[in-house]
Amino acid sequence: MEFKDRLKEYRESLGLTKKRDMADKLSIGDSFYNLLESGGRDVSKNILKKLSVMSGKNESYWKYGIGDTNEYLNSRGKYSSLDKVISQLKEVGQITKGIPTARGWDLIKEGLTIDLEFMELEK
Repeated sequence: MEFKDRLKEYRESLGLTKKRDMADKLSIGDSFYNLLESGGRDVSKNILKKLSVMSGKNESYWKYGIGDTNEYLNSRGKYSSLDKVISQLKEVGQITKGIPTARGWDLIKEGLTIDLEFMELEK
């Protein structure tokens, strides 16, 4: 699932049928919001922060689809967070020739932390 899909799903979960209403909530113009939801524009750090505050989900969730810890912990096996993170990082170019970018390392750490928390809960 891409950012645009998560954004649309979130808008619909709020009961907002009009894109204009979501644009207003984010304090952005209608046309800019339409570009975000259609995938025609990359999301800015400012919009990521607004979505994180509104939804309670972290920026990694919004940008990469990872980080929704509670939901993910309930439906996973050992090391699947780290595996998912690495696969997604490769898809979005955060790992090239086996070497993660600085941001890629941060996300790998988040995935590993989730896996470690899960293993502690299993005890």
